[in-house]
Amino acid sequence: FLRFKDGQMVPVTLERAVGNKTCEESREEEGFACDSENSECHNSTDGLEYRCKCAPCNQGNPYIQGGCEGKMTLRVFHL
Repeated sequence: FLRFKDGQMVPVTLERAVGNKTCEESREEEGFACDSENSECHNSTDGLEYRCKCAPCNQGNPYIQGGCEGKMTLRVFHL
C-alpha cells in the first residue's frame, strides 16, 4: 500500500522487469537474469522486457543461482 500524508492508503502493484529485450532474445546472452536452474522467463505485459519466476513447485529468488528451491508435497491415499 501507498500511504499519503493525510493517512489515506491505496493499493499499489509493481511489476519488476529486466532489460529491453524479450526472453527469446535474451536467453542466450551473457547477463541473462533468470539465473536459477528452476526459474522460468516470462515476457513483460507492457513491452520488450522480461521477468523471472520460479517454476511450479519451486519457491525463492529466480534471479540468483540456486535461488528457486523445490518443495515436494507427497500425498498418500489409502483405498
